[in-house]
Amino acid sequence: YQTRQAEVEAGLTFAVDGTYDFQIDPQRQANRGFSVLASYPIFDAGTRRAAVRERRAIVLSLGEQLTQAERQARADVESAYIELSQNRQRLEAADSAVAAARENYAAALGSQEAGAATIIDVLTAQVSLVTAETARIEAVFDTLIAELRLQLATGRPLPGESAISK
Repeated sequence: YQTRQAEVEAGLTFAVDGTYDFQIDPQRQANRGFSVLASYPIFDAGTRRAAVRERRAIVLSLGEQLTQAERQARADVESAYIELSQNRQRLEAADSAVAAARENYAAALGSQEAGAATIIDVLTAQVSLVTAETARIEAVFDTLIAELRLQLATGRPLPGESAISK
C-alpha cells in the first residue's frame, strides 16, 4: 500500500472543486464557480521519486527475505530428517552391538567356568558389554533429540507446549 501511495504522490495529481452560491436580493445574483487544479511535483529535488524507489526496494527486499526464510526452513527440515534417520540406524547398530556383547560375555563366563578362559577375558567381555550398552543409551537419547528437532523444524508442537500455551 505504501508503495502505491508513494507512486500516486510522485505523479500528476488532480483536484476538482465546484461551488454554487445563491443570494436572495433584488438583483438576483447567483455565483457559480468551477475550478480544476492539476499539480505535478517539479521542484521537489526528486524526493518523491526516491520515495517510490525506496518503497519498491523494500518490497523486493522483503520478498528476498521471505525466499531466504523458506529455503532455511526447508534446509532445517531436511537436516533434521537426515539426522533422525542416521540416529535410528545408529540405534539399530547399537542394539546389535549390545546383543553381540551379551553373547560374548556369556561365552566368556562359560569358558571361565569350563576353565578355558581367565578372569581377564571375562572382565574384557564385561567392559565391552558396558561400552556397548553406554553407546546404545547415547543412541537412544540422540534419536529422541532428533525426533524433537524434526518436530520443531516442521512446526509441530513439542511435548508439553499445549499445556503451557493455554
